Amino acid sequence: MQKRKIGIHAAGFIGWGGGIDFLRMIIRGILSTKKYEVIVLLPDRLTFKDKIKRSLSRFSLTANKNTPRQFSDQRNLFREFSPEAVSVSYKKSLKKAVKRHHIDLLIPCIEVVNPDIDIPWVGYIYDFQHEYLTQFFTPEEIKHRQIQFGNTVHTAKNVIVNSYAVKKDIEKFYPDSTAKVTNLPFTPLFNRQLLSSNFTEIKNRYALPDKYFIISNQFWIHKSHITAFRALQILHSISNERVAIVCTGDTGDSRRADYFDSLKKEIRDLGIEDKVFFLGYISKPDQIQLLLHSVALIQPTLFEGGPGGGATYDAIAFSKPAIISDIDINREINDPLVTFFQVNNHADLADKMKAVLEQHKSSHWQLDADKLEEETAQRISVLGDVLSALIDSI
Repeated sequence: MQKRKIGIHAAGFIGWGGGIDFLRMIIRGILSTKKYEVIVLLPDRLTFKDKIKRSLSRFSLTANKNTPRQFSDQRNLFREFSPEAVSVSYKKSLKKAVKRHHIDLLIPCIEVVNPDIDIPWVGYIYDFQHEYLTQFFTPEEIKHRQIQFGNTVHTAKNVIVNSYAVKKDIEKFYPDSTAKVTNLPFTPLFNRQLLSSNFTEIKNRYALPDKYFIISNQFWIHKSHITAFRALQILHSISNERVAIVCTGDTGDSRRADYFDSLKKEIRDLGIEDKVFFLGYISKPDQIQLLLHSVALIQPTLFEGGPGGGATYDAIAFSKPAIISDIDINREINDPLVTFFQVNNHADLADKMKAVLEQHKSSHWQLDADKLEEETAQRISVLGDVLSALIDSI
């Protein structure tokens, strides 16, 4: 029997690192079932940033003649990966791409699919931050999200979400929705190919200290970097340890253009300017090397759509400790690598950092890639079963 062709609808996801990682998780889950063909549909947009182009090389995809020019420099990298999934592009018409490649189903769809595309599709709702942290949004942005999400849950027959918390929020804010909502399992993914960078070279390039915590978030205001910086200042007042914080991630937040500058000013006021390192957006292999050589990940976030955010997925996948805020969605994680602190409480975070730092001094951590691959295979199998059950029900 011919395999169904599953179209990975990348529009709306490839403009941010977390979206790319989410697509990668979906692709690996579907491929693990060996039941479907996978076609990744990439919208051809001239406005993609170079950083996004580089991030796409993390997909297990193979490029072909339909790959747009701005991705052509990634073809050699794509050939290193499995040919099980094929990436193609379309300029304007998703409908034509679906027809050309004989797609049977689209997943995940961040916006409602045009009814002219007469195939089943699975919607995606990322989070309801706009309903809880209204101070970070304009009234227009809140209205836009409400309309977008309302259209999805009232039009799609099936919707996927990245956590139980988001599923409950759909029930709360759209009680009349008839969409079947599937929350995906927590699936940290170890990838041996991301171990390719040289830590010594990275450390020297950025003049980093020997001992540091790491934060790998875009500088959105809800990520609450300031909580960690205030905690670092306290940690230095209660401990003799000379430790820093290294930050990776894009420094922009469209909701507040001056946010990053305000953070730098507060760091100066706290007297820790020489103990905080901003590296900006870096390659995923470089980010993983920095994670592996850190004391621990810090995730001070006020809100997430998936437990712990993408950085926590990476920490657990690569068996590194993570100190994360105790918001409800993060509490969905049950893993001994995770230490929770009271959200927005920099004093409590400082205490947790001190405790983890003590553990770090006495531990002899070593990466066991074979074991992590086994754990990842088990997680992908669970994810694949969930996605397969959903796809086969449509």
